[in-house]
Parts: sequence; C-alpha cells; structure tokens
Amino acid sequence: YIINITQSFFISLETCDNVDCGPGKRCKINRRSKPRCVCAPDCSNITWKGPVCGSDGKTYNDECALLKAKCKGQPDIDVQYQGKCKKTCRDVLCPGSSTCVVDQTNNAYCVTCNRICPEVTSPEQYLCGNDAARACHLRRATCLLGRSIGVAYEGKCISKSASTPSASETSEEKVVC
Repeated sequence: YIINITQSFFISLETCDNVDCGPGKRCKINRRSKPRCVCAPDCSNITWKGPVCGSDGKTYNDECALLKAKCKGQPDIDVQYQGKCKKTCRDVLCPGSSTCVVDQTNNAYCVTCNRICPEVTSPEQYLCGNDAARACHLRRATCLLGRSIGVAYEGKCISKSASTPSASETSEEKVVC
C-alpha cells in the first residue's frame, strides 16, 4: 500500500505595511495573524514623570497613562495640572495663565478666565435675556472667586410673586434662576 498524502497550508501573510492607525496608535499583528491598531502614544517628549490630574477628575500615574486613556475612548481628557488631583487649590500650579477653581464636587480644576465679556445694558438682560453674556460673566465670576458658582437650571429665568411677604418684604416679583 502506498498512501500519498498531500497537505496544503494557506498561510495568511497580512502585514501592517499598509495600515494607517492614526496618531497615538500603531499597528500590531494579533494572535490570529491579523493587523490591529493598538494605543501607543508617543511619550518620548514628556518631561514630567510624576502623576498628573486629568480633566476628568482622575489622577493618572503619569501623562503617558493619561494619553493611553485618551486613546482608548476618552478623547476629551487633558492634563489639568501636575500632581495628584486635589480637593482644594492649595499647592495646585496651573499652566500658563490658567487659574485654579474648585467645582461643585469639590475638585480643583485649572480654567482660563475671560477678561472681557459682552456688555450688559440692564440687570434683566444679564439675568434672563442674554445667554452668552450670562455664561461669560458666570465663568468670570467663578475665576475671580476661585470656586464654582452653581446654576439652578439652564434656560430663561422664571418670575414668581412672593406668596407670603414678611414685614420687611414687599410683594415685588422675585427672579429665580
């Protein structure tokens, strides 16, 4: 008996040669011999090697770890400041002309303060009519105070008549925002 066994092997020779993964990623051949893009930010120019606070309020071991998180689906996070995230602005050094403020959740963030806001001609316009001016002045006041100013809700202000005025109050309308 003579048995002729012929085996043919088809080996996929896919490579990363023509794969463009975009910035912060590189092509790697996976276990199935298929090219795949993986996060690999270029961290060679990062000089600070310690922890950093991200704009998502999380502390990262270093800026490279933050860049990897950014690559893996959190594109909006950036470095707020060097060091661990803090609950106060004490010992927070903000980059450039940024100022440290504490938000409603008691986290310190670095923000850029507006120096000039649209001019407001009447208190009513400032409180209820001009969203751009109101937002600008609110951000500016937050910067000057160094802490967040809460907003009750977005949208037009609602006027309510005082239901039971005390002796020191009149029945004037009160603006609630």
